[in-house]
Amino acid sequence: ILYTTSIVKDTTPPRPRIGSIGPSRAYGPEIWPNPDGKPITANFAPAPRYQPKALVFRTAPGRVRQVLEQDLEPGATSWTWNPAGRSPGAYLVAVQWRDPAGNIGTSVPLDRDGLPVLDRGKLPSRGGVTVRYLGARAPVTPVKARDDVELRVDSLARYSWSVRRLGAGRPVNRGGPKRGDTVRVGAPGGVSGVYLFEARTRARRTTVPFAVQARRPVAGTAAAPRGVLVVLPVMTWQGRNPVDDDGDGAPNTLTLGTPSKLYRDYAGDGLPQGFTDNEAPTLLWLDRNRRRYDLTTDAALLARSGPALAGHAGVLIPGDARWLPVAVRRQLRTFVRRGGTVVSLGTDSLRRTVTLDGKGRLAKPSPERVTDLFGARIRDVVREPTALSVYRDDPATQLFQGGSGAFPGVDAFEETVSLGDGKLLSSAVTTKDPANPRQVIVAARYGKGRVIRTGLPGFPRRLATNDDPAFSALMARMWTLLSR
Repeated sequence: ILYTTSIVKDTTPPRPRIGSIGPSRAYGPEIWPNPDGKPITANFAPAPRYQPKALVFRTAPGRVRQVLEQDLEPGATSWTWNPAGRSPGAYLVAVQWRDPAGNIGTSVPLDRDGLPVLDRGKLPSRGGVTVRYLGARAPVTPVKARDDVELRVDSLARYSWSVRRLGAGRPVNRGGPKRGDTVRVGAPGGVSGVYLFEARTRARRTTVPFAVQARRPVAGTAAAPRGVLVVLPVMTWQGRNPVDDDGDGAPNTLTLGTPSKLYRDYAGDGLPQGFTDNEAPTLLWLDRNRRRYDLTTDAALLARSGPALAGHAGVLIPGDARWLPVAVRRQLRTFVRRGGTVVSLGTDSLRRTVTLDGKGRLAKPSPERVTDLFGARIRDVVREPTALSVYRDDPATQLFQGGSGAFPGVDAFEETVSLGDGKLLSSAVTTKDPANPRQVIVAARYGKGRVIRTGLPGFPRRLATNDDPAFSALMARMWTLLSR
């Protein structure tokens, strides 16, 4: 049978777009609440008559989820949304059309669960809304003691503020209630350390850390080094900070492969992701045991401001330094080859690169490498219970001196498979499978210097109390090796 009428099967979905979002229509996401108290308005081409909808997703922090769905009137060119009562975070407004053939198209790509796909770069829409009642940001490089430090606050309400040293109960400075987006205060004097700036309104509070470097450093000269330099991984903090910078509704994080501003408000309560579990307990241990140190950040090392690696005997990286610029990686390699000691307490660290572009953004994050910047081959973290015992301890290093040689209660670990051109000095291995021990705590020689990795995600937390003498003894011994 020859049918004389052609039939065309239409499988191309429509492509709705949000052209602008207001009321400000400025670059970046719409910030709510706004000074005028106006709701959010999304503008788009006229909606078709076949089941047009407006969708709202909360994209960060936490898992992506849909929070609202509302039908649109056919022919509508805008939709108004009042985010009152919504939790702080990044939101995405999208529109969805159905064409006469039944194809459904959305202004952003959706996965099988109907949620936005965020790991393909910038979203093709302009639907970003950030709900932020109170935010703050601090310098990304260390401030010298007694110099003025500028802290920025984003708040429509009056707020009070305070500055206190990490672990201290009483603030060293306070002020307010006040309005305005800037707080200028003299950095605390005395020894180096991390301080917390807290801004609070009647209903909200946020806390951000910043580094203060003592006016008299503990380091000597490059010819006669002494002292330890603690390097805070600010680039990793901001690289994991789930904040929408460009207004597409997706968080700009290095984890998703998108450029991320180096200087911006922190999401949530203000403390960087991982700070409470990694950097904070390590720094508290140092202060509690009266260990003096110099303090800087990876951003400062890149800018060559603040304390330099040269002049120090050792460098302590107290957390996960996932991304480092090539120049900083080169500085660390040179420092070790010339005789310095580096201790890395983080996991999944020193295996990726990133650049800082001319717009102040962390950009071009590299994929995870099998080897770290020293050439050691590192496997991903394994989450299974085990214990560690000393397998080898170099007599000249004596990494495990002062401890029992046993590390019980380990629930996750990161194995060092090989050392590249490094020479193994000391190691502790897993005991769960004696026939297949895995190297976890490792000290290795590179050139004239040493690199020590603990390989334990929970190591800094074990320093928070005195209930784990083996971990405290290891930290004390690593500090001795760092200080030589």
